[in-house]
Amino acid sequence: MRQPDRPGLHPGRHPDAPGPQVKASSDGDPAFSHRLRRAVMAYLSSAEIEDFTRLAAELEVANNSLSSNLMRLEALGYVQLRRGFLGRKPRMRVVLTPAGRTAWALYLDRLSLNG
Repeated sequence: MRQPDRPGLHPGRHPDAPGPQVKASSDGDPAFSHRLRRAVMAYLSSAEIEDFTRLAAELEVANNSLSSNLMRLEALGYVQLRRGFLGRKPRMRVVLTPAGRTAWALYLDRLSLNG
């Protein structure tokens, strides 16, 4: 008996099977293959720390899209997500790490060499 298709799953693929592989950008770093991750890194390279909501507004992206891309950058150690409260309101700050700053500088260097 065939199960109904669920969003995000390909027919015949087991739900726990790995998803599509992320392609590396021209510099070989898969972290910067998505334009939103590049935008986050560019923004944070000058701001260093920013509130999640302000970052989403500045980049003009939906919260869920920004959140998923920030989690990928956090997993690589490029950003740190600091969760806390401002009074009773939840607050998340996005911080560029030294590893993130180095990776971004290497990415920009490789772009200038390829250009």
